[in-house]
Amino acid sequence: MPVSLRALAKRMTRQGVFDGHNVDGIQYADAQGKTGWQINTWPGRDPITCYWIEEGKFFGVMTHVLAQPIDRLHYEIGEELSSVPEMERIAILKAINKWEKE
Repeated sequence: MPVSLRALAKRMTRQGVFDGHNVDGIQYADAQGKTGWQINTWPGRDPITCYWIEEGKFFGVMTHVLAQPIDRLHYEIGEELSSVPEMERIAILKAINKWEKE
């Protein structure tokens, strides 16, 4: 389902290294307070992998930059992923857990 950032409020932006993985995250909340994370991660170097994390579940995500309206981002959240590498999954969940406690 496409999710427009106009309908989501950015709550925080964080980054760090967890279990050898660089993890960058932006947390968003909808009008009802439900949160999700747009996560970019990479193990030291390329490749960079992007996910949408909601309630501990991993989803594929694509970011679209639209020219009109100017500089509008849209996230297209795909199916839940069952094949996320275990070490990457653990690193991302550690990052989110730490950031949500700050």
